[in-house]
Amino acid sequence: MKVVFAALIASVGALRGNIGLDHSGFTVPDVEKASNFLMEVFDCRMDWQIRRGPSPTSGERGWDELFFVHSESYMPHVAMLQCGDHHLAQYIELFEWNSPTQRTFADETGKWMPFSDIGHGYFAFTVKDIAKAMDQIKATSYYKNNEIRFIQDPPMQFPLRDELCTSTFLISPWGQWIELSEWSVSGPKATVAKLSLESSDECTQQPTEELRKVDSLLTPAWFIDLPTVEYNIELFLSRAKEVLWRPPVKAHKSPKFAQYLQTKGAKGILTLKVSEAEVFAANGIKDIYVANCIVQKEMIVRLVRLAGRIDKISVHVDNEDNLRQIAEVAKQAGLSIGVLVELNIGHNRTGVDTVEDAVALTKVINEINQNDKSISFEGITGYEGHTPVLEPEKKTRETIRCHAILKAAKDAIETELNIQVPLVSGGGSSNYVDALNAGVLTEIQAGGVAFIDKLYNSSAGLGAKGHKVGTFLLTTVVSASKDGSRAMADAGFKATGWHPFAGLPVLLHDSWEVAGLSAEHLKLKPKEGVEPTRLRVGEKLTLIPGYTDAMGLNHKMIYGVRDGVIEEEFPVLASGMLH
Repeated sequence: MKVVFAALIASVGALRGNIGLDHSGFTVPDVEKASNFLMEVFDCRMDWQIRRGPSPTSGERGWDELFFVHSESYMPHVAMLQCGDHHLAQYIELFEWNSPTQRTFADETGKWMPFSDIGHGYFAFTVKDIAKAMDQIKATSYYKNNEIRFIQDPPMQFPLRDELCTSTFLISPWGQWIELSEWSVSGPKATVAKLSLESSDECTQQPTEELRKVDSLLTPAWFIDLPTVEYNIELFLSRAKEVLWRPPVKAHKSPKFAQYLQTKGAKGILTLKVSEAEVFAANGIKDIYVANCIVQKEMIVRLVRLAGRIDKISVHVDNEDNLRQIAEVAKQAGLSIGVLVELNIGHNRTGVDTVEDAVALTKVINEINQNDKSISFEGITGYEGHTPVLEPEKKTRETIRCHAILKAAKDAIETELNIQVPLVSGGGSSNYVDALNAGVLTEIQAGGVAFIDKLYNSSAGLGAKGHKVGTFLLTTVVSASKDGSRAMADAGFKATGWHPFAGLPVLLHDSWEVAGLSAEHLKLKPKEGVEPTRLRVGEKLTLIPGYTDAMGLNHKMIYGVRDGVIEEEFPVLASGMLH
């Protein structure tokens, strides 16, 4: 083979215009899990991803002949990850196949194929300090849960390319090898691909207080005031008492922040999407309620898979057909999933419409459970999502009316079916005081109560109930007119998350206010009747976001700040998870 290639090069010359290696591609068992691992541990970024159903098959696409795969196979998920800032040469493409003839290259012990086997492959990352990189990886949940391990610890050293290379390998969660290399001469001269990589000298050295101040952040930047968040949580829990707290993740989408809330008293999490649940499950969250109707077959399969990975996964249903779909998939997988019956208590979104329907659906759940244990009855749920910005007295009356429906359903199930209802879950941050006072819930679904943005503080009235604003957005002035009549900052509606219930964000400034938003710009104007202070280009300003749930999905990091200094960083790993 070497002789043939040498002859070819000699006859036609080396390939002209070759810029370098563009990307490497690998087939993995689960693209989403592999992507999450690479994004969390190695700071890779999702460039693009495609999901496909089982039809058309590879045979129908012509892939069976093109790729030499089984005609009934299909590729449910493909993703391209960018692993550095050079746009031509630092990408990894991941493929997930579903094929009747697929080989995993893992033996019965779960070990990856031997290095000597043809087809074995690995990829490598260069780091500036391999010892610090290994320490960072050992601090992850992947390492602590024995999902990954190092092959060479301590690393080996050898001369290469006229310098000393220090190298180690780790085994990824799906079994593939990943190499880490440190170079003695070229390494110190190189710049890291992303400044957020903690394996670099720039980020692993103890930063000065000046570098860690919130005003040093690139903008737009989302930060929370940790003392205020802690105060809001303590106030909420003092009222919740024995009612369990299951906060939704739709605002923050950060597994690390979910873990932070669990240290403060939260029990599990609530997601709206299965793909969100997968990210949180892969990052150490063991109790997840997917508060949605999951009806697509592929998503039901992925939902049920989670039952084999974490301690508890549950979902709600509002019709028998969907219930039986979930039960059948769980039965085939030999797993069990928890199910809550959802009632429509006034929001008119999803849920059965009558108490009688809730009783009938619970009866079916019980019958299936007695037959094969593929599902279990977890309780009932209802969401009063139409109440957040109602006037206080009307909100109280409507919350009481909604929860009376839940109580009627609980009583009917226990009386007519002689089945205990273990959980009544509902409520939200906006009406949590009224929901707790109603005395029906055993679990409350409040998440924004920790943050408190403009909507929760003003429109929902939590400021009047003792809570304080704890979530903020830092922005930078990018333009200011000479006459002082207008200015622009760099946080538009994509960064601030405009929502009709909340309106424009609030600028914390004595003489300027928000006039409007465009995609990437914040329009500012002087306040009427106040002599405006001239804004300087480059000046940092602070905003109170309108609604954090509409803002968080576009950010990659939440900065936890105490006394103006950054104390914690919470990576936002589940943004873009819509399935």
